[in-house]
Amino acid sequence: MPGNESRTKIVGLFISIVKEICKYYLRSPFRLLLLAVVLLVGFHTWTFICELNTRKITFLMGEHGSPSERDAKLIQTKIKETTGRWWPTFVTLESTAGYEENRERIDADTTGKVVGFAYDGFQKSQYVRTVLPLDKRYLHILCRKEFVEKMLRKSNAQKTQNGTDDGTAKRKKSLQNGVLFRDLVAAMRERDYQKSRPGRVFFGPKGSVTRQIAEIVLKHFKLDPGKLRCNGIGDFEEMRAAFSRKQIDVAFSSSQFGSEYVRQIAQDGGCVLVGLDGDRDAIIQDNPGMLPVSFQENSYVNGDFCPRKLQTIGARRVLICSREMRDKDAHFIGSMTAEALRHTIPEIEWENVPPEVKRRMSEPLTFQLHPGAELIRAKEEPSQWGEGVRAFLATLLVVVLTKFLQWLDARKKARKKAKKKRLDDKKPEQDETKPREDTGKAL
Repeated sequence: MPGNESRTKIVGLFISIVKEICKYYLRSPFRLLLLAVVLLVGFHTWTFICELNTRKITFLMGEHGSPSERDAKLIQTKIKETTGRWWPTFVTLESTAGYEENRERIDADTTGKVVGFAYDGFQKSQYVRTVLPLDKRYLHILCRKEFVEKMLRKSNAQKTQNGTDDGTAKRKKSLQNGVLFRDLVAAMRERDYQKSRPGRVFFGPKGSVTRQIAEIVLKHFKLDPGKLRCNGIGDFEEMRAAFSRKQIDVAFSSSQFGSEYVRQIAQDGGCVLVGLDGDRDAIIQDNPGMLPVSFQENSYVNGDFCPRKLQTIGARRVLICSREMRDKDAHFIGSMTAEALRHTIPEIEWENVPPEVKRRMSEPLTFQLHPGAELIRAKEEPSQWGEGVRAFLATLLVVVLTKFLQWLDARKKARKKAKKKRLDDKKPEQDETKPREDTGKAL
């Protein structure tokens, strides 16, 4: 067939070229040395290019405009400053719908070149590993004051004869003493809130852990998330605007304590913080990944936003990667994260932390620690044995190849010499056996 004939010609041409190259380099030891140097440089160049390709990391940040985006940019800057321009590590930042999407993508990653933020304790996975445990995130349940007053207003049957509402003082007292979610839910049930005002509760962006936590809380109170969930709000900046326009009544937000956008909502003066007192521990009991945390009195702003200590749910934020990531990559990224966020997240200090934080950090994580992260905690460096072995083997291979070619060259010369000697030895014998010519003249 034509295809087989052309393939045979190409193979024959390649073999002939290799033969000519071997003949050329076998003629001189200097050429053998030059070939060895070229092969050694080529091998190290190849390994350099392969290593350069592996120094490309995709960083999944989470929602656009969230504090995690700020943290990711700090980590990117730190890595760029540390690696320099001659041996850089390229970090590509990518916004996602939330931490749950981050976990799903890293769970499916087979390259070992993707990292991202996530919450520990949600959706276990045997393929996800923890690069570095970070800070706690607090569940903020925000509610419009006007809506709270309306829900806590007494029914028409309890109004006085003159038509005035004698619950005004009680509503004001409730705002001053702090609003509990269980009281708010009881009032919502009394007024059949799910039917009368559907779609006015913001659960967080789609694909975020905030939405997952919100649904857990609502199901604990036997509320249907599908009837309450609002649509058309993409992030927490839009959530603040929706509160101002009175498009939503309640919103869930899982973020670091002291979050800037929660502080802005608190300063707007139109919302209050709602506590999970009386139900928090029961919710955590069914969800071991959650942590018991509280807001102290007058958190964020002095006034009725958080007038007393309120209980809520927390979760541990972690930096995760796939189990396919190399130990030295996980160690490098974890170390750079610790350096970049050391001033904003003091909890990432493995040793110099308060006893209660140290106890919590020693508790087993749902996502196992990556071996590179274990090295960070032990303050050890990843082994360079593999790279040294590869370089040694490459050098050894070149030396052996050089010696082998020299041996072939010497053997070839010895064969030629032996053959020439045999020919020289046979030549005198042929001269002796050859009959002599009678050169004398006949008498």
